[in-house]
Amino acid sequence: MRSRQYIDAVVLLRERVENWEEYPFCVPSIRNLERVSLAQPVTFFMGDNASGKTTLLEAIARLAGLNVEGGGRLHGFSETGRTSQLAEAIRLHCGGITLSRGNAFFYRADMFAHMVQAAPIIKKRIGDYEIRENLRILSRGESFHRLVDICFDKSGLYLLDEPEVALPPLQQLAFLRILHELVQAGSQFIVVSHSPILLAYPEAVLYELSETGIRRRDYESTDHYQTMHAFMLNREKVLRDLLGE
Repeated sequence: MRSRQYIDAVVLLRERVENWEEYPFCVPSIRNLERVSLAQPVTFFMGDNASGKTTLLEAIARLAGLNVEGGGRLHGFSETGRTSQLAEAIRLHCGGITLSRGNAFFYRADMFAHMVQAAPIIKKRIGDYEIRENLRILSRGESFHRLVDICFDKSGLYLLDEPEVALPPLQQLAFLRILHELVQAGSQFIVVSHSPILLAYPEAVLYELSETGIRRRDYESTDHYQTMHAFMLNREKVLRDLLGE
C-alpha cells in the first residue's frame, strides 16, 4: 500500500471557530476534532445519524474543489445552495500527490437523484471514442456502477457518502472488488458507511464519530459488525427478544 495520499490528514483550526454553540461546531465529534489521519488508501467514517460524518465529508469535498452536493470537478449541475461552514475552519494536509480537474468525485446517496435529474448524461473520452450514458434510464444500482465505470479514473480521490444505499449485499461485494482495483492503481477513498460488508475492506482505517469525539476502531469491535454478527448467529432468539414473542 502507498504511504502518501492525495490527502494525508484533516485538521481543525480551532482559532477560526467564532461560536462553538453554532452548527456544525456544536456537534460533539466536530467540537472535539483536532487531527484525523487519512494516510491509508481507504478511510471509513461511521457512527449514528447526526454524528457529523457527512458534515466532515462535505468539508473535505469543498476544500478538494468539489461540489458539496456531489459530482466531480467537471460536473456542472446546479446547486441548491448547500454550503459547508466547517470548510472555513479546517485544513487539509496534502500528501504530495496532486489532483487534476478530472480525477476527483464526491458521491452522496441523499443527493444522487438530484444530480441525475440535473445532469443525467455522463461521458468519458477514450482515444477517438466517447462513452456516453444516460443515468435516468437505469436503476439506482445500475446508475451507481455506471457512474463508477465512467467517472472514476484509475488514480483519483473519491469521497463516498453511504454508497451501500444503492447496492444490495452481492453488489456491495462486487463494489469492494472495484474499490480494490482502483486502490491498487493509486486511488484514495474516504467513505461514510454503515455497511459491515464495505467496512471489512482489508487495511482500511475505521473512525467512529460519537458524543466523545472521533476515535479509531477495529472492525470486530464496531457496533455494525457486532450487531450483524449476533443477528446472523442467533436470528430466531434476537427476533423473539425484539418482538416479545
